Amino acid sequence: MRRRPCSGKSSKAGVSQRATSFTVSIEDNFHAFMDDEPNVLGNFATYPHAAAAAETRVENSLRDLAKPGMTARQLLDAYETFGQAPVIRPPAPTGKSFSAMSYACDAAEAIIAALQNEDVSS
Repeated sequence: MRRRPCSGKSSKAGVSQRATSFTVSIEDNFHAFMDDEPNVLGNFATYPHAAAAAETRVENSLRDLAKPGMTARQLLDAYETFGQAPVIRPPAPTGKSFSAMSYACDAAEAIIAALQNEDVSS
């Protein structure tokens, strides 16, 4: 599997809305090449609401995959193989759409740091 660099920023929920509804679908990275229909997380009236739901799903997937002693890079490797990757359709009205991998790159460091802080305080 080709590894994507963690450069560039993910889109955040501060864009305008033109479409009437945005659908967030979950694509399971482990089953990425299967012809199964993606699991629909929900329909949202605005792109910012859809992006917030997608970000939460990425964070939850990263937390589920995180193990004590992991580095952020190891967590991203696990996410790229086994994580849940939300996709928002239609794309953002601004043209800069949500990227689950870019957001995971941003969130992995914070999740590993929080996990390490839990270990220290236990």
